[in-house]
Amino acid sequence: MKLYLKGARLSFTQGLFEARQVQGKGDAKFSVSSIIEKGTQAFAGDANPDSAQGQKSGYKWGDPKAEFSKAIVAVATDKWAAKAMEVLAQLKAQNRLCLHDGAEKATTPGYAGNLYVNASNKIAPMVRHANGAQLKASDGVIYPGCYGDVILDIYAQDPKANPEWGKRVNASLLGVMFNRDGERLAGGAMAAEDDFAPVAPEAQAKAETSGAGAASLF
Repeated sequence: MKLYLKGARLSFTQGLFEARQVQGKGDAKFSVSSIIEKGTQAFAGDANPDSAQGQKSGYKWGDPKAEFSKAIVAVATDKWAAKAMEVLAQLKAQNRLCLHDGAEKATTPGYAGNLYVNASNKIAPMVRHANGAQLKASDGVIYPGCYGDVILDIYAQDPKANPEWGKRVNASLLGVMFNRDGERLAGGAMAAEDDFAPVAPEAQAKAETSGAGAASLF
């Protein structure tokens, strides 16, 4: 399920433009960390609320905790059916959900007191400016500490072929759009052009039903 973030603070942005291994292990992936501050908004569904179709459908930006919970419960229900909430309780206790407490990275600038989500993808994400221009690293527009609008794909992982990987709910990175400047910080699918102004929403009713009461996850 797609989840849209509006005004997330970006960190570890070098991974947006160059696929890298994590600690020298596994497949090289493109990645970014999105810090969710007080002003960050979110929406779980298949259309950006700011797009023409999103406005036509009456979609509204919401609280990130509630929107993440909606998406997580929806994909967990699709994967584990009646056992979804039981599995999610276990995954939360094991810190295997995609939304994390910034206290885990309290010594890293920007994280303390906030939430964050790490997202990656083997496929290069779309990275663009608000004016529509495609961005590359040398443009210098995207940097640690700037704010971006981020498109994620939330999915449940149950790797029966490789059980050592374990069950998780992950976030795949689809695209990033520069939102605004900020104080510089130290230290499967591909997004299409219209993902920043998506069309033909059909799954929102299902998402809302599946995610009812899910804000308690966080």
